[in-house]
Amino acid sequence: MFDLLIRNGKVVSSEAVIEADVAVEGERVAGLLKATAPAAARRVIDATDLYVVPGGIDAHVHFDMEFLGRSKHTFESGTIAAAFGGTTTVIDFTIDLSMQGGSLIDTVERRRAKAEGKAVIDFAFHCLINNGADATLAEIEKVVAYGIPSFKLFTVYREANLYVNDATLYNVMERLRDLGGIAAVHTENADLVEHCTARLLAAGKSTPQHYPRSRPPFTEVECIRRVIFLARAARAALYVVHIAAAGAVEAVRKARANGQPVYGETCPHYLLLTESMYARPDGYNFVMSPPLRSQVDNEALWSGLAGGWLSTVSSDDNSIDVEDKRAGAESFQRASPGCVDVETRIPLLFSEGVLKRQLPITRLVEVASTNPARIFGLYPRKGVIAPGSDADIVLIDPKARLRASPQSLHMQVHYSPYEGWDIVGLPVTTISKGMVAVENGTFVGRPGHGAFLKRSIAPAMLKDPL
Repeated sequence: MFDLLIRNGKVVSSEAVIEADVAVEGERVAGLLKATAPAAARRVIDATDLYVVPGGIDAHVHFDMEFLGRSKHTFESGTIAAAFGGTTTVIDFTIDLSMQGGSLIDTVERRRAKAEGKAVIDFAFHCLINNGADATLAEIEKVVAYGIPSFKLFTVYREANLYVNDATLYNVMERLRDLGGIAAVHTENADLVEHCTARLLAAGKSTPQHYPRSRPPFTEVECIRRVIFLARAARAALYVVHIAAAGAVEAVRKARANGQPVYGETCPHYLLLTESMYARPDGYNFVMSPPLRSQVDNEALWSGLAGGWLSTVSSDDNSIDVEDKRAGAESFQRASPGCVDVETRIPLLFSEGVLKRQLPITRLVEVASTNPARIFGLYPRKGVIAPGSDADIVLIDPKARLRASPQSLHMQVHYSPYEGWDIVGLPVTTISKGMVAVENGTFVGRPGHGAFLKRSIAPAMLKDPL
């Protein structure tokens, strides 16, 4: 007698789609059963004509955070939106300008306290490093031992005290190489961004329509090449966040072809939206860093996903609402940067990737769940439906439709980047550790069900590309 049995579905891994039933005992998967095998359970869910996939892992979210604007998502509301979108694990950051100061461990524990008792799905953190002091480098070992082996570094945002120079990047990478950690780097050239921005403002070109020229593609491409070079010199693994430019995809492709452990992330908005959005009356809503690029860049990102050069798709969800965004109507410098995407990430990958571009659903599972689990030390507990893994399971109806709008979604902002889009292929049931969290369009989970995840990265992931 199982606790839960999911019958008659198409079970998807990163390698195959099989017809099987999924048996759950407590919080774990008990096994995959032949569809014809007799079995009994306290609850049975019929998954006929549905895909049964591992719960999504969103490795890049920003909840309950102040960063050049206040995010609307708390850990409760943000994880509820994530669950509606088929995500069962999120990895947030210790980036919070209201919390700067103190040791790395102090900052980690303060961020963790914001999530404990509120998150409805499991959560983890990347630790911010914004200086190269000896005390900071020494404390990295404590953070890794705490269960956080991934560290965020910025090559921009000098004005927000986030920027680190090349020496710090190199020293941190060396340290992480020795401790079994990985650097997650935001790659834009600060000097060039500041120069391009100052030149535009001096010429009176300050509207959102001018914003992409303040951070042109070469500022991203130059930086990613340099950071990849530093990672190779340090013999360290590297994770590059939110890649937007075609040239950046090519830089990752070359590094991986040479056997370097470099993992590239992109986001739905960079796959699907272009810089033409900045010409709209609400163009300030699309101010983000890096900016939206061209259709050519979009297609390069899709090719990178299909070809295996890009490893993950995350949301980079930063739920800045319209009132903070609107401040950038006359000057893009006053617009709070960010995009809201935590609920739409997997539905858009299915609708725009699987259905429209013939991206295999196995690849969707790989970039949205399995690869993030492998890279960040959650596999095989997460990222797969297999005996002993957490029963994080999502049922996707390939025919279900949704017209995107602030009213039809559950993200706590008054706009959607995809408003008016018809999205086809939706998560209809989300299960977190054996407990149904979302069913038939209703949240039935429980705040506090989500737990902090201690992580340890497998040594192979720090040496060889996926």
